[in-house]
Amino acid sequence: MKLILLRGLPGSGKTSLIKDLGKKAHDDNKSIATQSTDNYFMWDEENGRVYRFDATKLNKYHQYCFEACISSFENRRDIVIVDNTNITFKEMQRYILAALAFGYEVEFLEPDTAWKYDVEECARRNTHQVPLASIQNMSKRWESTEVCISKLNKLIETVQSLNQRN
Repeated sequence: MKLILLRGLPGSGKTSLIKDLGKKAHDDNKSIATQSTDNYFMWDEENGRVYRFDATKLNKYHQYCFEACISSFENRRDIVIVDNTNITFKEMQRYILAALAFGYEVEFLEPDTAWKYDVEECARRNTHQVPLASIQNMSKRWESTEVCISKLNKLIETVQSLNQRN
């Protein structure tokens, strides 16, 4: 069982990657659950589903996403994907700790697009009208996947050390 933490700036190609992961999971006969904070900003309107960001609800919706992820672990989904920007390790840490507690392997995954770090191209391509300035701010805070893997390994060592003491 695996937790995939999908990482990327808005407009970097995460949605396309999700579709590919879903198809592969289906082909491999694996159960999959995708959790995304963005889903809580979607509203049904006469013209279809519309994305309406409200910063005052961001913390609450992140909590909903985390709780849905826990539910996916409890339901023993083969693959659980967290489809958020996941800019820093700190933003992913509670998902990681929960995954480890449920016996899941953890993987970081980014889109393999030529523009994934090009803030102007990401701003042009993102479907939620995230402003360029916000994407630039996210880019400045971005921790590389290599750094996140290093922090993950240290966290796993700490958890294992604590478990050996008990």
